[in-house]
Amino acid sequence: VLHPFLPVLLTRVVSNLQRDIESILDLKSVVLSAFVRDKEVLVELFQKVGRVELDFLVESGLGFGFILGLGQMLAWVMKPRAWTLPVAGALVGY
Repeated sequence: VLHPFLPVLLTRVVSNLQRDIESILDLKSVVLSAFVRDKEVLVELFQKVGRVELDFLVESGLGFGFILGLGQMLAWVMKPRAWTLPVAGALVGY
């Protein structure tokens, strides 16, 4: 009986849901409760999202470390004191 009207009815219902989903469903609480319930999904999300940033930090750290190491080496050559290496290491680490 309803079969001929279902496509039109469902299309209208879905378009109304798409337009005004916030009044029907609190997406923030749904996502938050899903992450609290299934922590493995949260860990996987952070690992996927953070992979690009971590790769950048590793690759840029190599270049920055090399440049800062050259500066540290220059400071040691100019003033070979016992304190220059620990101070330069603290500055690089900071």
